[in-house]
Amino acid sequence: MKILQLIDSLQAGGAERMAVHIANSLNPLVEGSYLCVSRKEGPLKASLNKEVGYLFLNKQSTIDRKAFRLLRTFLQKEKITHIHAHGTSFFLATVMKWRLPHLKLVYHEHHGKRISGTSKDYKALTFCSRFFDSVITVNEALCVWCKNQLHCKEVYHIPNFIPETSFLKKTDQEKPFIVHLANLRPVKDQMTLLKAFSRIHDLYPEWNLRFVGKEEDLSYLETLKDFVNENDIKSKVHFMGVQQNIFPILQESSIGVLSSTSEGLPMALLEYGAAGLPVIATDVGYCREVVSNFGKIVPPNSPLMFAKALQEFMGSPEERKKASHDYTKHIFNTYSSKKIVTHFIEVYKKIS
Repeated sequence: MKILQLIDSLQAGGAERMAVHIANSLNPLVEGSYLCVSRKEGPLKASLNKEVGYLFLNKQSTIDRKAFRLLRTFLQKEKITHIHAHGTSFFLATVMKWRLPHLKLVYHEHHGKRISGTSKDYKALTFCSRFFDSVITVNEALCVWCKNQLHCKEVYHIPNFIPETSFLKKTDQEKPFIVHLANLRPVKDQMTLLKAFSRIHDLYPEWNLRFVGKEEDLSYLETLKDFVNENDIKSKVHFMGVQQNIFPILQESSIGVLSSTSEGLPMALLEYGAAGLPVIATDVGYCREVVSNFGKIVPPNSPLMFAKALQEFMGSPEERKKASHDYTKHIFNTYSSKKIVTHFIEVYKKIS
């Protein structure tokens, strides 16, 4: 089998990281592993193994015939057998399926908010799903949604994973930093975290809050910064933008948090585990299942409950240490690539 991962960009997002992880992890297990980026390269390109075949289309519009020809030629030349499409790249993958009917098309659903709508809200996806050979979802709720709303009935839940090489020994350089790893947009609800932190920062003056992620929505960013200034926590809150290598930042932090109102299966929770961080996350998407009994789960949109969970960790180094150890062990045993990648191969084989 020759498997091509198809993704719109290599910006620092969860779906993008998974596309890279899958391409890297498949490389020694299949005849050929490839990754194609349709629209925009980004910092994650540096994470792609040299052995993985790579193509950048520089696609400029939805109907970009030059990009279509380039991808079709590549697929034929490399004798690709399967396209594994992530996110909105499903349309481009479907066009390739029309032109090369022998291709097997797998669609990977990462978008946790999808379950709040119906097939009528996602007409392009619903139409293209007639041509999918299989669908993979990152959580069980999305699996049920896809079975009920899409035309493809071969739907499988396979959780995200993190490579074993990402698990690093916790250093002694831990600092009183809370880190939030997610792009800055309303669905990630950084505002709830800021409100929680502003309630308790006077009790823990040595602690700082770091936001790591692309500043996607500038008006939302300004709203966050206005809140920071109005509540006199500017010296304690840091917007760090996109970081090519997140693990040094995670390793020197003390707590990893997510405050989203909607999620699929956030890669950040796996990366916190690999970096040895205790975690706090909101009860959305697959977060409760990932964290299990090894961290703290709070309701979304609840600054009061988030502040309480923060206090419990900030005020107890012993609890942080135990939670860190237990959570890292749990993530390694449950969500490392060795545990998950074979499930993707099983799906590819089933539709071959």
